[in-house]
Amino acid sequence: MKNLNQSILFINQQIRNQQKLLQSKQQVEKNKFAASLEMQLINNNLAKIFFPLIKQIYK
Repeated sequence: MKNLNQSILFINQQIRNQQKLLQSKQQVEKNKFAASLEMQLINNNLAKIFFPLIKQIYK
């Protein structure tokens, strides 16, 4: 009976570890997505600044 309880505890710990790992991976993906949106925003802002300047230069 003791071995069975130890096995159950071990399996539960493994499940918790897998859940934590999955949550970490999901957080990484969310952070990547947020970073890509941030880069798009920065690029859009740079384009708003530089395109008019470039137009002025090549008029």
